[in-house]
Amino acid sequence: MPLTKYYCDYCNKSFNDTKAARKRHVRGVFHRQQVKLHFDSFKDPSEVLAEELKTPVCSVWLRQRSCPYGSSCRFRHWLPPSGMPLPGPAP
Repeated sequence: MPLTKYYCDYCNKSFNDTKAARKRHVRGVFHRQQVKLHFDSFKDPSEVLAEELKTPVCSVWLRQRSCPYGSSCRFRHWLPPSGMPLPGPAP
């Protein structure tokens, strides 16, 4: 019996449709990033910015302006423009 193929709309990728293969794919970093990107596209930009500002700045990026983890780093690789209010309680 030939295996059927499963197509992931988030990743634009197809693979054999077995329980193990699907579980491995769904738990993968790339798939999780693509799902997050998809759902973030429906959020209000100010809400996305507020969430991003809560993430600490990457210390390696801060020193060297480059990070070996690149886009998969769990820290942010940018600083808010000067004069931009940071989220938090109003003074």
